[in-house]
Amino acid sequence: MSMFSRMLKKVLPPPEIVEQERFLFIGPHPDDIEIGAGATAARLAAMGKAVKFLICTDGRYGTEDPDMDVQKLIKIRQEEARAAAASLGVSDVEFLPYPDGGGYERADLMNSIVKVICEFRPDIIFAPDSRLRTETHLDHLNVGEAACNAFIISGCSYMMVERGFKSAKVKGLASYFS
Repeated sequence: MSMFSRMLKKVLPPPEIVEQERFLFIGPHPDDIEIGAGATAARLAAMGKAVKFLICTDGRYGTEDPDMDVQKLIKIRQEEARAAAASLGVSDVEFLPYPDGGGYERADLMNSIVKVICEFRPDIIFAPDSRLRTETHLDHLNVGEAACNAFIISGCSYMMVERGFKSAKVKGLASYFS
């Protein structure tokens, strides 16, 4: 840890996660949150914390079966995601309408995440680490970056007024898949 990092930690210590009450877990696909941060979500839910899963893409490419009907697969993936969340103690699961595979505008994705942040008002956000050198999946990179940008601008009152929201004062952004 660099001298700057140590000084920054003293001046602006990170929030104690378990002392917070509201948590938003953002995932690129159905199954990513459970794989990347499922144990953390389960622990927080077991402690009685408010935990929400936000799944950004529809998971349409989550099969090796070329004959699978896309709409049927999307429905299956959503049902599986709800069941997996429930097994972790999480009942609040929201799906954004973006197609799996990166065929969307990152600014639109960010604005959708901002809306959820301002409505749910989490204390802490968990999202994929978009700065991970070995991460190559476009959806993981897009969602991680969009979540980071949404975290930053959701606290800017003047920007939120333009979008019709009340700003959210999120205390921290945590990465998974790191």
